[in-house]
Amino acid sequence: MDMAKKSKIKFTFDFSLFNVFALISIFLVVFDAFILKGKIMPFIISPTVKDFSFSSPLSYIKIIFHILGAQTSAPGIYLWFFAIIFTLQEGTEFEQIYGTVFLAIMTLLSSIFSGVLSACLLETPISTALPIVFLLQFLAVFGNLKKNTVTASSIIILCCICAFDVIITKNPVILAVDAAGGLCGSLISFFAVPNKKPKATKKAPAKTQTRATYHDGDDDDDTTVIGTFNL
Repeated sequence: MDMAKKSKIKFTFDFSLFNVFALISIFLVVFDAFILKGKIMPFIISPTVKDFSFSSPLSYIKIIFHILGAQTSAPGIYLWFFAIIFTLQEGTEFEQIYGTVFLAIMTLLSSIFSGVLSACLLETPISTALPIVFLLQFLAVFGNLKKNTVTASSIIILCCICAFDVIITKNPVILAVDAAGGLCGSLISFFAVPNKKPKATKKAPAKTQTRATYHDGDDDDDTTVIGTFNL
């Protein structure tokens, strides 16, 4: 009896949207913390009512890229770490549903909207991917609403994210900005056409062959094949 072959574990990197997003964010935060000693973070935090300027290109850069940064304080690092883990865990699933391009557009809208709200409402900058965390969780909730259902788990997770945001930042306005950014990006999911899983194709039944035979009438069972045809 032959022994079953052992299955080999193969490592693959699919370069999904949030894998790349997480790698860029981790590189910037670590490189800035240990090499540049805080010289990058001022460029990837959201603008505030104190420093936003319509004539400054830096303000617009901050509006777009603040989701890549992290606050240098200990609570801020915890929030950034949580956001990176959440996006890695949930992002791939929604990328398969909505596609990379459409999810990238939703991510960009969430970043821009939260950055604009930060420039209008906040005196303390935000610099984590919390708007993207809210985006993914709202997508989960809206996906259930499309099926006319609301799951308790999705509501509990959303409440836990809100509680964690308030506990760390100690500012309900920051929570409102993060949640509004995620909500803005997720709303266009109602106009998206989710990717459908390919249906399994049924195999056609195998064709049988029937032989036509001719008996010569003798007592022995000799058979002469005169042709074949397919049904």
